[in-house]
Amino acid sequence: SGAIRSMILDGAPAESIIASWEKDEAEFAALKPNFHLY
Repeated sequence: SGAIRSMILDGAPAESIIASWEKDEAEFAALKPNFHLY
Protein backbone atom coordinates (compact mmCIF):
# COMPACT_ATOMS: atom_id res chain seq x y z
CA SER A 1 0.00 0.00 0.00
CA GLY A 2 1.04 3.63 -0.29
CA ALA A 3 1.33 3.95 3.48
CA ILE A 4 3.93 1.20 3.63
CA ARG A 5 5.89 2.75 0.76
CA SER A 6 5.89 6.08 2.63
CA MET A 7 7.20 4.37 5.79
CA ILE A 8 10.03 2.78 3.83
CA LEU A 9 10.97 6.12 2.24
CA ASP A 10 10.87 7.75 5.69
CA GLY A 11 13.30 5.12 6.99
CA ALA A 12 10.86 3.56 9.44
CA PRO A 13 12.13 0.52 11.37
CA ALA A 14 11.55 -2.75 9.54
CA GLU A 15 9.55 -4.08 12.50
CA SER A 16 6.95 -1.33 12.19
CA ILE A 17 6.76 -1.73 8.41
CA ILE A 18 6.24 -5.48 8.79
CA ALA A 19 3.64 -4.95 11.53
CA SER A 20 1.71 -2.58 9.27
CA TRP A 21 1.99 -5.01 6.37
CA GLU A 22 0.67 -7.88 8.51
CA LYS A 23 -2.20 -5.72 9.75
CA ASP A 24 -3.14 -4.81 6.17
CA GLU A 25 -2.95 -8.49 5.17
CA ALA A 26 -5.16 -9.49 8.12
CA GLU A 27 -7.74 -6.83 7.24
CA PHE A 28 -7.74 -7.94 3.61
CA ALA A 29 -8.12 -11.59 4.62
CA ALA A 30 -11.10 -10.64 6.81
CA LEU A 31 -12.74 -8.73 3.95
CA LYS A 32 -11.84 -11.12 1.14
CA PRO A 33 -14.98 -13.32 1.47
CA ASN A 34 -16.98 -10.20 0.56
CA PHE A 35 -15.10 -9.73 -2.72
CA HIS A 36 -16.26 -11.69 -5.72
CA LEU A 37 -13.67 -10.24 -8.13
CA TYR A 38 -10.08 -11.03 -7.24
